Amino acid sequence: NMSIYKNTSRHDAMLPVNDIVPHRLNDIAYPPNEKEIDDLEILIEKDGLIDPLEIDERDKKTIWSGHRRYRTLIQRFNVSEIPVIYVSVPEFDNDIDELTWLVSRNVKREEEFIDKYKYLKYIFTLHKKTYGNELDNDGKEYQCRLKNVSLDMYQKAEKVEYSGRADL
Repeated sequence: NMSIYKNTSRHDAMLPVNDIVPHRLNDIAYPPNEKEIDDLEILIEKDGLIDPLEIDERDKKTIWSGHRRYRTLIQRFNVSEIPVIYVSVPEFDNDIDELTWLVSRNVKREEEFIDKYKYLKYIFTLHKKTYGNELDNDGKEYQCRLKNVSLDMYQKAEKVEYSGRADL
């Protein structure tokens, strides 16, 4: 199985899979999706793993980028070790900032629009619950850009959702 790592870019260490932990908020930002694993399996079989997982340099175990790669390598390639690169992670005092930083580490990730919409709805609701007010338009625009969606498109989807039209 080590041949799948022949094209892996520079990495800091090879960690045993049991020493690696998915980020506690990742499934909120990126719900697990079996099709994504199917697609990534094909790419890894053809080209090998290109990018190592990004792991918190402080705890040496928490994934900040690479959850889908991690699941694919374990489920489809039955690896015992995975190449990682350590990243400096800021301290966070709330889930909004932590989720925002997590998403910013994964901006290249392909996602279905519905998953992007659900995440944005979650983060906007979390902001209102945490701070007692709506996130301003600049903040909403920033969150939307992290998910590669325009604020206008998000707002249109929100109107559709709340229109009550069963045919949509």
